[in-house]
Amino acid sequence: MRKKWTPECDAKLRAMYADCEMAEICSALGRSVSAIRGHASKLGLRRTNSPDIRERGLRHSERMIEKRRNGYRNTTRVEVGEVRIQGGRPMCKVSDTGDANVDWIPAARAAWISLKGPIAPGYNVICKDGNRSNTEADNLELITVQEKISRNSIARYPLTYQRAAQALGRFVAKLKRLEKEHEKSE
Repeated sequence: MRKKWTPECDAKLRAMYADCEMAEICSALGRSVSAIRGHASKLGLRRTNSPDIRERGLRHSERMIEKRRNGYRNTTRVEVGEVRIQGGRPMCKVSDTGDANVDWIPAARAAWISLKGPIAPGYNVICKDGNRSNTEADNLELITVQEKISRNSIARYPLTYQRAAQALGRFVAKLKRLEKEHEKSE
């Protein structure tokens, strides 16, 4: 027969769940691991700093480091030079370190590096026609970060368009405010 959870048991679980080892919690409450995890989930408790989670993460990291040292590579890995769409933009794999932030760079940037050499800090590669998939040499342009900001700013439009865009922004903000006030009054 199942034991009912009392408010005292809930309080004890809340106090112990984040920091104590699971075996200690089980013995203190006289319940199974699955019962404790299930009830903790209902209460919205998390074990982010628990010794069990930390230890499991460290063991996993050590195993993966050892596997890589011994030549392990993911069987679904992609070859260097392959281009894939990630987040709506073409990305090119330039190395195989196992760190996605190092291995994948924008395809336009990879094309520039292969054609014209390294890119100095503070510069971005853009596609002149706006098509990120078109990485032909004559379509690539190296610009400063400041120039890229100015090109994508509202300041690039005539003054009448700028004022219209600002007025539209104020209108939308006021409309949202009025809708929120209307929801509160109901």
